[in-house]
Order: sequence, then C-alpha cells, then structure tokens
Amino acid sequence: MGALNRLVTGDKSNGAQSGMPQARAHEYRRWAEKCLSRAAKAKRDEDKMAWLGLAKNWQQLAEEVGNNRVAQQAQQPQSERET
Repeated sequence: MGALNRLVTGDKSNGAQSGMPQARAHEYRRWAEKCLSRAAKAKRDEDKMAWLGLAKNWQQLAEEVGNNRVAQQAQQPQSERET
C-alpha cells in the first residue's frame, strides 16, 4: 500500500519505517517531488494548482515530521542522545 493510500485510509502500518521520522520525512519529500513533476506536466491551470497544493502539503508534512524529531531529541537526556 502506498504512502498516499496509507494517509487517506489512516493506515499507520509502514513496515520498518514506522518508527523512523527521518525516513518518513524523506518519503513525504519524494511525494512532494512527484506532485511537482505532475504540476509541470499539467495542461490545465486548475490541475497545475491542485498538484502544487498537494506538493506544498507533502512538504509541510515532511517538515513537521522533521521538526518533531528534532524536538524529541532535544527533550532526551544527553546520555540517551549519544547512544
């Protein structure tokens, strides 16, 4: 099942990546890139805008996942971060 289907259906199973925010952020960035590619190929302005909107949403999601990872690391004691 693809990331888009998991997002739409609410399915949280993501194999080995489910606990790795960095991997999820990377996956979301790839989806954003695919949307940008589709936007570039779109013939109608409304289709282009829709793809650009989706790309923006995927990018924001990637940033949020990345920011949450940084915040979680900052809250860990120094000894846990070094392991």
